[in-house]
Amino acid sequence: MSGKPIPKDLIDYLHTMITPTHIGGECLIILEDLNNHDFSQYEDSQWHSVIAQGTPTEQVAEEILRVMKPGAHMMLIAPEEEPTGAFGACTVEDVGFEIRDSIFYARDTDPNDPNFMYMPKASKSERSKGTAKVAIGDERRDGTNFHPTVKPIGIMEWCLRDVPKDTTVIDPFLGSGTTGVACLKTGHTFTGIEMDSEYIQIADSRIRYWNTEVRGWNKAEIVSDVEIVEEKQKEIGLDDLFGW
Repeated sequence: MSGKPIPKDLIDYLHTMITPTHIGGECLIILEDLNNHDFSQYEDSQWHSVIAQGTPTEQVAEEILRVMKPGAHMMLIAPEEEPTGAFGACTVEDVGFEIRDSIFYARDTDPNDPNFMYMPKASKSERSKGTAKVAIGDERRDGTNFHPTVKPIGIMEWCLRDVPKDTTVIDPFLGSGTTGVACLKTGHTFTGIEMDSEYIQIADSRIRYWNTEVRGWNKAEIVSDVEIVEEKQKEIGLDDLFGW
């Protein structure tokens, strides 16, 4: 959409849904050239919502965050030269925004069979399942997946829908293991590679959990470089058992 006006129906929709004037909402801010906008004219926490088009610099992202009210919303539309929006998303997240949803629109598809996929951000439950006892060196972090960009499992299942089942899927950036979990659900053979020792332990724990959750008695064979840390069982006597 770079260089084109943002559709009026989109603006009208967001004005109604995000910043309704009948309950005190302020005007929706439209930035079609956000990196050339003068933010010095605005006070802190002034904006209620914004639609911005382009890939913001870190300085511009910080300025947008500064002028927006706590809990305000921004829709960031990717430019033509960077259609996935990945750089812009990472930039705004780095300065303090929280990404709630992403929408991918494929224009060059059959209009009678649009190639459209919507998936909300992975829930806390989905991200953390299987990570109740992740060992980081000698330390254990309870119930947390601290990888910053955990993809929804459903997105990766969708991406695998046309990959032949006899094909090995290789993910050279394993992260927290979502692609491996998706392969358990779709039945693909999977190889994951990760250079960060903390992330690979999260991925290993998640994949082992979902292997039991999804595959049941027909579990996949897992070969991993991660050393499985067994819990040490405390020795107890009859006094402990019966509370004597």
